[in-house]
Amino acid sequence: MKHLTSLLALVILISLAAPQRASASQPSIWFCPLSQLTGRMLYTGSPEYEKLFAPNSPWTNAAMRVSVFKIYRDWIADATDAQLRSQFADLNRRHIALALEYGVLTEPPGCGGGEGFGGATLLPMVRRIHALGGDLKYVGMDEPLSHSVYKGNGACHVPLAQTIASAAFNLKAMLAEFPNVEIGDVEPIMDVSGQGMTQVDEIAGYQAGIEAFKAALGRPLAFFDADVDWNSRTTAGDLVALKRMLATETVPFGIIYDGNNGDLSDKSWLNSARHHMALAEQTVGAPDIVLFQSWDPYPRKLLPESDRDAFTSIIDSYFGARTKLTASLGAGEIGGDLKTSQGKPVATAPIDVSIHYRSPAGFPGVFTARGQIARGAVAAVFEIVNHQSVPRPSNIRVAGLKFIPDSGQPVSLRFTTPGEVSAWTGDGMDRVTFDNRAMRIDANPKVKLAIRSASFPVASDGQYTLQVSATVPFASEASGSFAVKFLDAHQHVISQYPFLEPVIPFLSPDLPVGRAMTTRNGSWSLKLPPPPAPDATPFLVTVDYAGDARNWPASARILCRF
Repeated sequence: MKHLTSLLALVILISLAAPQRASASQPSIWFCPLSQLTGRMLYTGSPEYEKLFAPNSPWTNAAMRVSVFKIYRDWIADATDAQLRSQFADLNRRHIALALEYGVLTEPPGCGGGEGFGGATLLPMVRRIHALGGDLKYVGMDEPLSHSVYKGNGACHVPLAQTIASAAFNLKAMLAEFPNVEIGDVEPIMDVSGQGMTQVDEIAGYQAGIEAFKAALGRPLAFFDADVDWNSRTTAGDLVALKRMLATETVPFGIIYDGNNGDLSDKSWLNSARHHMALAEQTVGAPDIVLFQSWDPYPRKLLPESDRDAFTSIIDSYFGARTKLTASLGAGEIGGDLKTSQGKPVATAPIDVSIHYRSPAGFPGVFTARGQIARGAVAAVFEIVNHQSVPRPSNIRVAGLKFIPDSGQPVSLRFTTPGEVSAWTGDGMDRVTFDNRAMRIDANPKVKLAIRSASFPVASDGQYTLQVSATVPFASEASGSFAVKFLDAHQHVISQYPFLEPVIPFLSPDLPVGRAMTTRNGSWSLKLPPPPAPDATPFLVTVDYAGDARNWPASARILCRF
């Protein structure tokens, strides 16, 4: 890049004030690691789970900051009496309240199993908790309203009145014996445009459910926790709208700070969670409830809190210094500074820079997502769909797709011959052609595109990685997605978690530029490369600081033109 003839700079900065100590005016901190007993999942949680409850367990500072420890149904169902007594005694000693996340719905015909269901066993589980010394303070309902709110393919489409009646029946049975248990809700927050819905529809649906629960139970919900799709392009607006709605209902607002299901290590998961934490609080400020929670294979390491790759460390990180990262473009370089919100320079800090070119032609990229193989699956298919509610054409080239199970042989599809393209079936195949060792798709949003590969066998166990090699022009970004669908012995699609299945959206790749280090005064700079093609304008530069043991992460973005 020799000259910048014009610049359009739109800088998005994460800049927050740092709390030094928990107080009544600060969020309530909740903690929910995944135990080694996970009957719902096809992987185990942390082998260090029970070490948290030893008298000298090395998370003293973090534990003092935790108000509530949340547990899952599987732990209560499968742990021994001795394991539960030990946990409850230690939480009582530490004056940490106990919460239980639970599916409170009774399975309706044709839509049973999966997330949100299992309410018939709620009362026996609560009885067991109290019999073994647990002082249960909260029950967090596991996504009951999503089965009524969401309208996309695979959704249950349960009328709201039926959802409320099913949940209330089981909750009232519990409250009859344990009237002091407070009840809240945990629901997904995501981009609903692909389901033919709007953000207004989603938030209004949840508001109707909150009011219906209040009427049915005779008490307001104690909290509403957002399980956020952090990869959604609508995250910021969704959180703002949700916070505003909950304020009108006077229901405490919680956000779950977790990693990405595609993270493949403790370090990666926790770095993602810290960035999500910073993004959310830059957008809506501190919520009423901060939840550090995992239902992923990571983090497996929980202790000690002094180890940044241990889950308990993120609790301490929350009380670190919040930072401000600036960025600006000059002739052939980018630079700025990194300081705390109090203006103190952050020295010797790594600053990573990447570029996302908004190219009319697009650049080849390789994209991945992690998922769980559905129970009962004997086969799977690759699926490519467009999102007709997004007014963008799907003009993309797909070089290949790969299904990589954690155990077993990977399955690869390449398009080296026309026959490998014509083997696909579904709506919109007339918009699909073979093009120089790739599948070419040219579909406008008025045309439904939902195509699938031939099926291939899978083992019904464990996790998998979906890998896609594709070229997506900027005009087609977010117009569709790639996914894997699992089939039972009758070749019917299995959908245990229909709203949270991992997908890869149509995107152009982010290209890494390099890493700069801040100086003693917090400044940094890095040379930018020339554009890889003359049409690669405008472009988005992303600047990222991952944070450290004392400082929050921060990011900046600059949208510019040559």
